[in-house]
Amino acid sequence: MSSYEIIETPNIKRPSDMATTVSFHRRGPGGIKVSKLLSQQLCDKYGVTRSELKVQIKILDSPHLSENKQHLSAVDRDIRSHTAPWGDDGRRALANTLAFKVDEWVAMIEKADIEFEKHIDDLPRMKAIFDALPAEMTEGISFPSPAEERAKYRVSIDRDVIPDWESYNIGGLEGDEKDKFIADIRDSEQRRMQGVVKDAAQRTVDVIEKATEKMDAYGEGIDGKMKGVFRDTLISNIKSLADLLKHLNVTEDPRLERVRKMIIDKLCATDAETLREDPEARAKFSKDAKAILAEDVLRRMGDFGGDS
Repeated sequence: MSSYEIIETPNIKRPSDMATTVSFHRRGPGGIKVSKLLSQQLCDKYGVTRSELKVQIKILDSPHLSENKQHLSAVDRDIRSHTAPWGDDGRRALANTLAFKVDEWVAMIEKADIEFEKHIDDLPRMKAIFDALPAEMTEGISFPSPAEERAKYRVSIDRDVIPDWESYNIGGLEGDEKDKFIADIRDSEQRRMQGVVKDAAQRTVDVIEKATEKMDAYGEGIDGKMKGVFRDTLISNIKSLADLLKHLNVTEDPRLERVRKMIIDKLCATDAETLREDPEARAKFSKDAKAILAEDVLRRMGDFGGDS
């Protein structure tokens, strides 16, 4: 990872004008249980402790539960892709220009909920399999009821407005104490905003560095065979990130906007197939990418402000 120096962030605006916060919470049944009897028998046989050896039994072999988890993992990935950390308490900043994403995430969760209900409907089949297992395998293990399964399942997206300092109750504070409180709130807001821009800049650096490495490693070797590999997503990821950058630039910093336009003009103009076929195009891409990484504006934004 490259290192960059810290600079001041211009044009700090009120966070509520630029973004809201979202946090994604999920929990659900696992379906893996430990057979205490078999675990103890094997521990005694091999002279080891229960912390070293356990026998686990998968009592919920549910394709619908697997689908449910895949849907929820996709929600989590998409949220992380389109947001940036808002401090260190798990909340993430969602640009107001991307507010429509919340409806998409809710729709994805609804699909996950449908799969979970199918899992509930499939419990009798799985219980029949569980009941047919040898008693020594299932001793001390109870098969969950539908109500118990539902009680373990919770999924939510919490979205909150980012309060400005005027929103805080500062009754009882006067004079210097009140001024200090307001200054602390504003400083915290600025550092969190800077953290969003820092995250956006660092993502850009990471993607361009990875693309440059792939491009430099690709080509014809001394044996005449092609070395290295890069896929179409190499360019599509750069384009997606450049588009996202305009949303994550919550301070509307002109330097970050300049970098975004440089990426589009220099790195997104040639498709992946041309880059694979044309060594001169690859050389130009690599040169342009390294030139962007060497730009003082990007180098200095890599460590943009700080997180609160």
